[in-house]
Amino acid sequence: MKRWISALMAALVAVGGLLVTQGQAQDGLATVTVQISGFKGTEGVALVTLYSGADTWLNIPKALQSVKTKITGPNITVEFKGVKPGTYAVQVVHDANKNNELDMRWLPWPKPKEGTGASNDPDTKAGPPKFDQAKFNLGAEGTTVKASVKYVE
Repeated sequence: MKRWISALMAALVAVGGLLVTQGQAQDGLATVTVQISGFKGTEGVALVTLYSGADTWLNIPKALQSVKTKITGPNITVEFKGVKPGTYAVQVVHDANKNNELDMRWLPWPKPKEGTGASNDPDTKAGPPKFDQAKFNLGAEGTTVKASVKYVE
């Protein structure tokens, strides 16, 4: 009798888990997986931010979602869960001093002191990438984007 009850409980838990999984898939929200490469060293943290438009692009406090995570090597993966389908862009900062912002050197011309990257690895000659260069479309099935961290010497 105990075996039968245990088997029944296990079946109910499995079905319940399946129903929860299907419900989450049907809620219209997706996951953005960001594969990041190019970190030089493991000092500090990776500050990875998700933006929904050009009006907030590269303004870390106005990001739709932010993830701050330990850098364990040259490559890491970060996920943004519960994102509505739409158009987005991702910024990556190697926040070496953990101050939650991109540190800049201003003279003789502005350039980042810390490593940076963006979705789609836009090739920019001068200045930060534009939102349109880094944007990608997210469907209900989710997506994976790549970003390489670059350091200005």
